[in-house]
Amino acid sequence: MKRCKNGKVKYRTEKEANKARMYILSHDPSAGMLDLMPYVCPECGFFHVGHRSKYLLAISRASESAEPATSNGRHHSNR
Repeated sequence: MKRCKNGKVKYRTEKEANKARMYILSHDPSAGMLDLMPYVCPECGFFHVGHRSKYLLAISRASESAEPATSNGRHHSNR
């Protein structure tokens, strides 16, 4: 099982992450079904399963620190 540098397990697809979410919930009812969700990690690009409240906080922090994309409108050719 591969892990992200934040310690969470990496899942290749949302379907795979949802299966893991269901496994977690079936083995630990205290996990809180409504608060667990799959999401794409902004660090590694894989899916993780985590708590919605922590996910939303991470997303807001990531969007605050993201620089706006700029484009000068030029196109490059290989001529």
